[in-house]
Amino acid sequence: FDQFDQELYQLSLTYDQGLPGNKTVEYPAQTVYNKFLDNDVTLANKNLKDLKITWNPKRIIFEDGSIEE
Repeated sequence: FDQFDQELYQLSLTYDQGLPGNKTVEYPAQTVYNKFLDNDVTLANKNLKDLKITWNPKRIIFEDGSIEE
């Protein structure tokens, strides 16, 4: 989202490496940039400080096998 809460880009990711409790994990995700798509150009021209990232997991699988959806 930009600084005005307008959605600029949406990306689907799968992370299956495990997340330790109360820890931070870096995930170096990438996407393909297309200079002919307005959303891609807008995102590429934004400063990181002007972006707000929202993570909405669809499914969390816990170590005991239980699932939260």
